[in-house]
Amino acid sequence: MVRGAGAVCFGLDNTVVSTRRSRLTYGTGVLKRFVRGQHTDTKLLRRDGSDWCRDVFDPYVTVDQVVRLGDVVVRRYAPASPTQGYISVTLYSSPHPAPTFTTDDNVTRLVAWHSGIVS
Repeated sequence: MVRGAGAVCFGLDNTVVSTRRSRLTYGTGVLKRFVRGQHTDTKLLRRDGSDWCRDVFDPYVTVDQVVRLGDVVVRRYAPASPTQGYISVTLYSSPHPAPTFTTDDNVTRLVAWHSGIVS
């Protein structure tokens, strides 16, 4: 055996490792309709006559979830208003299996992506 040829080396060959368990929960932040009693008032956002809850963590993969080579997660999002001209998607991670908000203490911002909306 070659010294230093551990899991990282074998992980590069998809015939050796085809499934893994996620160490973290990964997701993005979304706006959801604000529900009194369920959402905290500090997350209330009023826009165009509607009440929204901001910074809601929408998970793609959760802690300890089995992820297979080639697995795909699909989410569809709509603009919060008809006049919205761009979209911003930020990815987050957390060691917690079910974070509530992207602003929770155990949530880390990973990367952000911005784009104009094309109709």
